[in-house]
Amino acid sequence: MPFDFLSNPERQRYQSVPAEVLEVDMRQHFYLTKSDHNFLLRFRSANRFGVALQIGLIRLMGFLPDGWDQQISLEVLRFTAAQLELTTDIVPTAIQRPNTRGDHLSAILTHLTFRRWEPLDAVWLEPWLLERALEQDRERQLLTITCLKLQQEKILRPAINTLERLVGSLSELAYQETYRRLNALLTPDLCHRLDQLLTVGEVLTITRHRWLVQTATSNNPVAIRVALDKLKYLRE
Repeated sequence: MPFDFLSNPERQRYQSVPAEVLEVDMRQHFYLTKSDHNFLLRFRSANRFGVALQIGLIRLMGFLPDGWDQQISLEVLRFTAAQLELTTDIVPTAIQRPNTRGDHLSAILTHLTFRRWEPLDAVWLEPWLLERALEQDRERQLLTITCLKLQQEKILRPAINTLERLVGSLSELAYQETYRRLNALLTPDLCHRLDQLLTVGEVLTITRHRWLVQTATSNNPVAIRVALDKLKYLRE
């Protein structure tokens, strides 16, 4: 069953423009290429600033947050304005123009070769995400790499609740898939040997599992011999 695992502050961070954008990120994502400048020529001069900011935000975040025009930092505003040869004093009024707040999103997505998220995208994303869940089961890390995956695939990220519940539904699926993949290996002999990992043997005074996970504390001949014994046991 899907479940939510983010706190409200965490969820809000996923849905907001970063309060501070590193200079390296600003120059990478908000730098306007020649292609960007040519694209901006199709818009009226009053709208170009807002469109340029939306281009940078989608490159940076993989989606366009609601109310982005009220959240974007002054440094990013100035950096973008300078490329359009706008004076700093008109920046606050230029960004407030209604036509700069999303009316041109479809054209921007086409320019960036992005597309909108569709419910059917979950069909291919879930198997990919399941493979990642088999490697590690931390929901927050899985959510982060899911956002990055959509950005790499140039798919405009949906509401964070959609991805959060998709990731939250993987725990049981990952458990079932792990068992399915291991089932063919779980012969009676192997099951017996695995059980022996949790029992105290005649030679060792601790369980075999505890012996295996103990780390070496020195590099003397005894410690090296123990490490070799562990390797030999695991190979068998």
